[in-house]
Amino acid sequence: MYLIVVLASHGSYLLFLKPFSMAAGYFIENVTSDLVKWFADAAHSKDAVLMGEFSYPYRSELVGKGRVIGQSYALYRNRVSEYYNFWPLICQKVKLINASNKKDIAQEVLDAAMIYPYVNQKDPGDALVSADRLPSSSGGYLFWSQDIEFFPGSLDQAPPSQSVANEVFSGIIALLWAGRQVLGKDFKIVPVVGSGVLQNRKYGAGSDQSWGSFVDIESLLSGVLKPLGLVSIPKPPSGVSPNLMSTLFRNGIIDGFIDQGYSKTYLGHLQPMAPFHPGLNLPYAIQVDFLKTLGSSPPSDPIEMDFYDRYARLPLDSAVHFSGSTGFADIESFDPVKYFNPTPQNVLSHAAALPQTDSIASHVIDLTSLASDQVTALRIQLRREASFRSVSGFYRVVNVEGAVQDPLTGELVLPGESSYSGVALSSSNLIANALGLHLNRNGATTLDTELYGGVMMAPFAKILEPGHENIFFSFAAANGDRFSHFKALSPNSFGMEDVYGGGDNDFNDLEISFRFLEVS
Repeated sequence: MYLIVVLASHGSYLLFLKPFSMAAGYFIENVTSDLVKWFADAAHSKDAVLMGEFSYPYRSELVGKGRVIGQSYALYRNRVSEYYNFWPLICQKVKLINASNKKDIAQEVLDAAMIYPYVNQKDPGDALVSADRLPSSSGGYLFWSQDIEFFPGSLDQAPPSQSVANEVFSGIIALLWAGRQVLGKDFKIVPVVGSGVLQNRKYGAGSDQSWGSFVDIESLLSGVLKPLGLVSIPKPPSGVSPNLMSTLFRNGIIDGFIDQGYSKTYLGHLQPMAPFHPGLNLPYAIQVDFLKTLGSSPPSDPIEMDFYDRYARLPLDSAVHFSGSTGFADIESFDPVKYFNPTPQNVLSHAAALPQTDSIASHVIDLTSLASDQVTALRIQLRREASFRSVSGFYRVVNVEGAVQDPLTGELVLPGESSYSGVALSSSNLIANALGLHLNRNGATTLDTELYGGVMMAPFAKILEPGHENIFFSFAAANGDRFSHFKALSPNSFGMEDVYGGGDNDFNDLEISFRFLEVS
């Protein structure tokens, strides 16, 4: 059952579908017979989606009782010391793929990678079959929520070589591809993805880490994975390889993913991520750790759990990880309604936040990966704690250095040049639906609007307080005090300092946060 919510937005209407009750996923590391019995009988957790490595008898019992089960395979070489690399087990099989044998080879890939491969109908081990997508008489069914990991080392350990990282990602792609071939296009495949895979990261020595450049997905698809026949997503102008999840979704291999970052909210909250392709409307949900995030200090109010699922591809909108050390009493007493407040957020938010990983572009929002005729529904949250009156907005820039185009001459004007302010705030450069952002008094408010793609934009502020009038930009060179008056607080969230020279440097005189809800 769904509730239709209509929100007015600058003369147009945005349509959202929101379920009356949420479905939370429980990812369980230690599946026991006692837990299975409790889940099969417990009334208070009947809506929970259960994920983990369930043996055939366990998942059969639960599905028969109407439970939705996300099955994860136990994989060979799934050990930290080998970086979760099972590519050597399947690489020779991938080379044999042709147009006539895809499904047969795909089954061999799955069997080679699994510790408990398919045996027979009475005991299929870990393996799923296409018929598992069909619900039981009580409404239970299976989907594939494979646990996907990559452990590229830490600061006190030697990181894997580039070749090992390439093998890990090749193995992940080939495994999920094989599952789609065997299970069919209608089977739900929603992997639970570790941060190392989502970040596509590269480890350096000591504290010198770089991000988003470790594995080139495009080169893998055109190289060792060419027999799979997958289409790559073109790299953005930055040259960074797109996020693997976008590539898999673009090829119809996955229906969405679950972020295993264990943060309270925001995809990529703890670390930068490889850029998602924002126009794909990729479904995802957040998974937090019970002991680290919830059990040690339960929140007084439900925490926001970012998720996005436009077409109801996911069987859940939030998730919690119960580690092997989590006691049965913790799981039994857990009530997701008391902890989670799922809130829609498009992956565009995180793609747009990518330039913020670069200190030069810490205050630029890049929507150029969207076509100029694509529209994103945007929720702007404002918060003020200030004495001065001000109004903020956004203007068009042509690069991460903040250059703006003169509408009369067509020439580029850089921050620090005498004409910068006038050109930046000319009518042709102002973003019409992101102007007039202000609060008359301290507090908070929320605004809904729309933005077109194809632009890169940066914030500015006009200080209106008598005797303190000024215009400030996020680029220090554009300001008379050579101070950057905006600070990135989190992905797509900026704090503004309204005093010339920096004042108290608290950057809370006006906080502007963007939440991208929909792309059309």
